[in-house]
Amino acid sequence: IQNVTIQYSYNGSSGPWSNLTDSTAASSGIWNWTIGANTVLTTKAKIKVFDKDQPLTEDASDGNFTVKGALRLATPNATGINLKVYESYNVTWTKTGAVDKVNISYSNDSLNGPWKTIVNNINASNLSYTWASIPDDISNTVRVNITEVSGSEAFDASDYDFAIIGKITMNKPNAGEPNWVVGQTRQINWTPIGNFTSVKIEGSSNGFINETNTFPVNNSVPAGVGGVQQSYTWTVGDYISDTTRIRVSDANTTRTSLVTNQSSGNFSIKGNLTVNTPNTNLTWYANENPTLQWYANGTVGNVSLRLWDGLTWYNITNSTA
Repeated sequence: IQNVTIQYSYNGSSGPWSNLTDSTAASSGIWNWTIGANTVLTTKAKIKVFDKDQPLTEDASDGNFTVKGALRLATPNATGINLKVYESYNVTWTKTGAVDKVNISYSNDSLNGPWKTIVNNINASNLSYTWASIPDDISNTVRVNITEVSGSEAFDASDYDFAIIGKITMNKPNAGEPNWVVGQTRQINWTPIGNFTSVKIEGSSNGFINETNTFPVNNSVPAGVGGVQQSYTWTVGDYISDTTRIRVSDANTTRTSLVTNQSSGNFSIKGNLTVNTPNTNLTWYANENPTLQWYANGTVGNVSLRLWDGLTWYNITNSTA
């Protein structure tokens, strides 16, 4: 035998058979097949070799084998990816071979599944799909999987876990907030986007320029139902400042810096003074030395004292502790 013809079938022994090469030297016993992009992919492949000049002299694969295409997920496929609930994300991939249709799914438990549908039966040749609304399925161990619908069932999944995270809308306090007073109660309002367990509430007396003057309000408060405004009642602490802001964050430490929002502008926390004496219908006489007493709520500095006679304020002292 001088030359042989090599044929391929994607349907086992039943064929149809198509030529891979019309003629190659029989003596080498080897022929390298470069599987083309249009080759039909199958789990029932067979190869047949026969004498080019005497076709009755032939042999074929004893059993079926698989010719697979290849899918490679391009995005999301890196560390540090964070997708926000209800926002969109572009899933992209590459393909090799005649992969026709694909299904795309995700798992919130790494490669363990279960795999939840993103989209089914789309053209593999699109090479991208816009995940239009990231589901409210918050997790730090999310992966995406792309699988061929039929044929050789090529597939690929994200190599790394990524996160689906929520968002927070800060409702109150914001820019233009009236002064808060130490010891009084005020409402802090926020709206969670997505459902996560709890939030951390903090304040700052320097407008969060840095964390030097950050103070705790409550490190763990139920985050509430996604999309519903929540409220926390705070007895205003002794954090007197004209550059105060409040911040609400996801209390999960892996997401605190990612899921956070703060007041849109500065407001003031003030102290409060209460005069104890005189505070009733008293009569004071000239040349007496009555005692004036007051109570400061919050870290108030020196105070000035003045006397009102019904018409005019008279200065007693400009500054005293």
